[in-house]
Amino acid sequence: MPVFYSRAIFFGFGLYLVAQAAAARDGEAVAPAAPSLGASPAPAAKLAPEQARAQTLDALFKELRLADSPDDARRVAESIEQLWLQTYSPTAALLMKRVESAEQAGQRALALSLLDKVTAIEPYWAEAWNQRARVRYSTGDFDGAMADISRAIKLEPRHFGALAGMAAILEAAGLDERALEIWKKILSIYPLEADVQKRINSLEAEIGGREL
Repeated sequence: MPVFYSRAIFFGFGLYLVAQAAAARDGEAVAPAAPSLGASPAPAAKLAPEQARAQTLDALFKELRLADSPDDARRVAESIEQLWLQTYSPTAALLMKRVESAEQAGQRALALSLLDKVTAIEPYWAEAWNQRARVRYSTGDFDGAMADISRAIKLEPRHFGALAGMAAILEAAGLDERALEIWKKILSIYPLEADVQKRINSLEAEIGGREL
């Protein structure tokens, strides 16, 4: 059975970083063969947990793209986040809870040390890399944060939270055109995320203004 790490994913993390950066500047089947007549159909193969999870995510991302309203999209996004929080390692789940406690106590070095252990135990858990990126950013390790975000996106290219973090770091580095590309990629994944659309509009206006 998968274990759920209870902490919410920080999708707003990237937008929060943008706000911080702005304040500082201002002051991405073969059909089954038909059974022979008279033969009983073969039982459907039971999917491995990771295969089932991947299929569920694919279906949810399709729903997210086709959602009729922001509220519906938000509910689908939350379901996706819950799946991202799954780990099949009870040890990794326990360590993540300790990460949360360490952060609440202001012990970022301990949180990073624990996240090092989590990523070693579960190197294919995209959310573990995303969480370490967030903590690294909070300590001023922007290069380390970007490296971890890249790992998360390699494992889950549709990770809109990790992509938002990447866009925010690019903006903070003054790479607005590259950041704009990432924000647009997020919008292609999550079309009804209003804050991302606002960020795109703002960046396009800023870039256009500089080109006049």
